Amino acid sequence: MKSAKLVALGLAAAMTASLAACGASSTPAAGSSSGKSGGNVIRIGVFEPTTGENGGGGFQEVLGMRYANETHKTVKIGDTEYTIELDEVDNKSDKTEAVSAANKLVGDKVSFSIDTNGKGFIDNVFDRKNSFIRPAVANIDALVFVAANTNPVTDPFLIDRVSVIAEEADCDLIVCINKTDIDPADELYAIYTG
Repeated sequence: MKSAKLVALGLAAAMTASLAACGASSTPAAGSSSGKSGGNVIRIGVFEPTTGENGGGGFQEVLGMRYANETHKTVKIGDTEYTIELDEVDNKSDKTEAVSAANKLVGDKVSFSIDTNGKGFIDNVFDRKNSFIRPAVANIDALVFVAANTNPVTDPFLIDRVSVIAEEADCDLIVCINKTDIDPADELYAIYTG
């Protein structure tokens, strides 16, 4: 129980710090509105599974956010005090109910819609040309590998591995040899231009 309270207090501190970082404007920040509580309201979206196979862990996250919100119901930015409200959505741990955030990648081509309240929703994620795990990106046309022959020296085997990964993903590979002012890397250059 102590660890749950520490996590919740940590989340509350992070929320407060991030809200304070929004600036010292006397006008409502982006995303804030006059909500059901009246006055200035900052709404924070909480998108976690509270049911389904990952519901237990997701519900613990939601409880932590609720606790943080209960202990820090307002934040002052500049001279204006804002009420913090949580918008909770259960993604149900079910791919048929909601596309998991882990299934969306930077570079995905999507169709989306915006409801009357200005909230956006991804309707469809289209087929990918390719995707990579690290970094988690999709639909890449060219991969740039930056290598050097000094501080640190790039092992050609690593370039070869990345080359195979790029080839399998139908992605062009560009090898950029850096720090040639310190070491011209003639041998490394000869391997990949010969």
